[in-house]
Amino acid sequence: MPRSLRTKIITGFAVVVMLVTFVSAWTVTNIIDINDRATGILHGDFHDVELANRMRFALARYNLAMLRYVAFRTDTLRADISLYQEEVHHWIDEARRAALDSLERHDLDSVAAEFRRLNVMGTVVIEALAMQGGEIGINVYALRYLPVYERLVVLLNAQREASHARSVELIESMGARARYIAMSTMIVAVAVLLLSIIASQKVLQIVLKPIRELTRSAQRVAEGDFRHEITVGTSEDELSDLVRHFNVMIRQLREYDALKASQIVAEQQRCETIVRDLTDVVVATDENHRLIYFNREAEDVIGLAAGAVVGRPLEEIGSHNMLMRRLAEDIHAGRLDGPEEIMTLTQGDRGERAYSYESRTIRNESAAVLGYLFRLKDVTKFKQLDEIKTKMVSTVSHELRTPLTSMGMSLELMLEDGEELDEMQHELLGSMQEDVKRLQMFVNDLLDLSRIESGKMRMKLRPLSPRKLADAAVQQVRPLAERQEIQIDTTGIGYDLPDILADGDRLAQVFNNLFSNAIRYTPYRGSIIVSAARDGGSVRFCVRDNGPGIPPGEERQIFEKFYQVRDDQRAGGSGLGLAIVKEILDAQGGRVWVESSVGWGSSFYFTLPVAEAGDGEHGG
Repeated sequence: MPRSLRTKIITGFAVVVMLVTFVSAWTVTNIIDINDRATGILHGDFHDVELANRMRFALARYNLAMLRYVAFRTDTLRADISLYQEEVHHWIDEARRAALDSLERHDLDSVAAEFRRLNVMGTVVIEALAMQGGEIGINVYALRYLPVYERLVVLLNAQREASHARSVELIESMGARARYIAMSTMIVAVAVLLLSIIASQKVLQIVLKPIRELTRSAQRVAEGDFRHEITVGTSEDELSDLVRHFNVMIRQLREYDALKASQIVAEQQRCETIVRDLTDVVVATDENHRLIYFNREAEDVIGLAAGAVVGRPLEEIGSHNMLMRRLAEDIHAGRLDGPEEIMTLTQGDRGERAYSYESRTIRNESAAVLGYLFRLKDVTKFKQLDEIKTKMVSTVSHELRTPLTSMGMSLELMLEDGEELDEMQHELLGSMQEDVKRLQMFVNDLLDLSRIESGKMRMKLRPLSPRKLADAAVQQVRPLAERQEIQIDTTGIGYDLPDILADGDRLAQVFNNLFSNAIRYTPYRGSIIVSAARDGGSVRFCVRDNGPGIPPGEERQIFEKFYQVRDDQRAGGSGLGLAIVKEILDAQGGRVWVESSVGWGSSFYFTLPVAEAGDGEHGG
C-alpha cells in the first residue's frame, strides 16, 4: 500500500479515536459528579431522616413503657422505661454527631433539652404513683408529662421535615445538574459524530468499493458459483494483492469442483451398482416418507417397478401393496431400529420364502432424521436347516429317552438290591444314576423346546393367581435352596394383583427354571427376591438375586439355546433353561428380559397378560 494511503487511514482512525476519547472523558467526569451528589444525599440527608425516624420510634417506645407502668406498676416495666430512655439518648447523640450544619445541631440541642424535661416529668409521675396512688399518678401523667411528650414529638417531626426538605432540594438540584449534563453530552456527542463521519468518509471511499466486490464474489463462491472473478486495478496495495489471491483461489476451486463432481458421480454410480445388485431387498425413504431408493431385488420380491414408485410417498404405495403398507405402519408406530424378525412372503413360482426383516432410522451427526432404511434378507435356507435341526434333535431325543429310562430303572434296581455291592461299587452306581437323571432332564428340555418351536405344545390358558403360582413354585425348589441356606422371598407379590391368563404347568416350569438359575448363582446364605406389579394390561414379575451378575453385552444372548456365560465357573446346565423360558412366555403372549450389573446381581423380568372377565380355559 502506498505511504500516503496508509497515512490517511491511520490519521483518520487517530482522529476518530481522539474524539471518542474526549467524549468518553466528558461523560465519565459528569457521571462522577452525579455520583458524588447522589452519595452525599444517601450518606447525608437520607441518613438524617433515618436517624429522626429512629428517635421518634425510640421516644414512642419510651412513652408506651411509661403508660404501661402507670397502668400496672411492675418492676419489669420500670426497667423498660430506663432501657428506652437510654435508647432515645443514644439516637440523639448519633444525630448530633451526624449533623451537617449549626442549624441542625441547634435543633437537636432543643430536642435533647426537651427530652431531659420529659425525663424529669417521668420521674415526677413515678414518685406520684409510689406515694399517692394510681389516680394521682395518672393525673400527673396527663397534666404534666404528656404535654412535654407532645412538644417533643412536634420538635422531632419538625426536625424530620427539615431533613426531608433538604433532601428534596438536593435531589431537585441534582436533577437539574443531570439534565444539564445530558444535554451537554448529547451536543458534544453529535459534534463528535459529525467530525468522525467527516474524518472516516475518505477512508471508506478508499477501501469500501473493493471490499464490496470481494464480499459479493465470496457470497457467490459460498453458493457454489466459481465463474466470476473480481476486476483488479493498476494499484499495488494490499487490497489489490488480496483480490488477486482471491481470483487465484476461485480458479483453483473451479478446477477442483469440476474434478470433484466427476468423482462424486463415479462414486455414486459405483455405490448404486453395488446396492442394486445386492441379493438383499433394500428400500429407502427420505424424512418425509417419500421413496428415494428401490433396488433390483426389491422389484423382484415386492413386485413393483422402481421407476413407478421412486419419488412417491410410502403411504400412497402401501394402499395397494401389503409389504409397503407394513413399512409405512412401522414408521408411524415407531417400530424402527428394533431386533430383526422373520416374515414369510409368497412369491408366485418361488412359493413361500422366509425373510429376515430389519428397519433403521438414518440420522446425521447431530441426530436429525434424514430418512429410513428397510432391508429384507432371504433366510429360507437357514430356516429349512433350522427345521431339519429341530426334527433331528426331536428324533434323537425320542430315541434317547427309552434307553435312558431303561438305564435309570436298571440302576435304581441294582442300588435297591445291592446288598452284595461294596462301598466303591455303590458309589459308582450312584454317580451313574445321577448322570442318567441329568441326561434325562437334558433330553426332556430338548423335547420341550422342540415341541414349543414346532407349535405342537398347546398352551392351556386360564386365569391364575400370581401369588399362588409363585408360592407353589418356591415349594418345588425349596429343598435345593435349603442346601445353600438361601432365602426365597415372595412377599413382593401382593394378593390383590389381578389374575393372569397363562398355562399353569408351563408357568411353573418358567418359575422353576428361573429359581434354579438364581439358586445356582446366589452365594451361600444369600437371598432371592420375587416381586410383581401391574403394568398396563400385563403383570410384570421380577426374580432378583445377589449373585455375580452378567457381563455387559451378554444380556440378550443368555436366552439363546445352548448359550452359557463366558468365564462362568458355576456353569453346569445344558444352556436350555432360559431358552425354554423365553419360548414358553412368547407362546403365552408375554416377554422376558434381564437387567444386570457385574458384582450386584441380576434381575429377570417377565410379563404375562391380565385375564379379562369371561376368560376361561382355552388352548393357545
